[in-house]
Amino acid sequence: MAPIENTRGGDAVRAWGYIGAAVAGVVLLCGCGGESDSGAPKRPVVVTEAEYGEDWPFVAGIDEGTLSCEKGSDIIFETKDGARYLLNYNDRIDGEPQTDSYPSAEEIVAPNRIPSWAAQGLKAETGPLIDRALELCPD
Repeated sequence: MAPIENTRGGDAVRAWGYIGAAVAGVVLLCGCGGESDSGAPKRPVVVTEAEYGEDWPFVAGIDEGTLSCEKGSDIIFETKDGARYLLNYNDRIDGEPQTDSYPSAEEIVAPNRIPSWAAQGLKAETGPLIDRALELCPD
C-alpha cells in the first residue's frame, strides 16, 4: 500500500489546530491573572500637576506625588520628598479621622479657587484624586 499524502486540507486543519491551541492558552493566562490578585491592593499611581492642570489641588511646590490605598480605604498622597498624608481626611467616623497613621493632607491642599469659598476656609477640590485612588483599593 502506498502511504497517504498530506493534502492542502490536512495542512489547513493542522493550522487551525495550532491557532485554537494558541487562543486557548491566551484565554487561560488572562483568566488566571485576575483570579489570584482578587482582594489585593493595586500598585500606587503617580499623579502630576501637568496631568491635572488647573484642577491640581495642592499648594505651590507640590507638583507631583503618588496615590495609594491602604488599610481598606485610606487614600494616601505621598510627595516627592517622601512625606505621606491622608488625602480623604474629610471621611470621619463620629467626627474622628479614620486613621492616625498619617497627618491630614488638609495642610498641603490649596485654598479653593473661588474667592468667596476660600474666604470661608474651603479648600481646593480633591475629589478627582480620591476617586482615582479608590480604584486602587482592594475589591
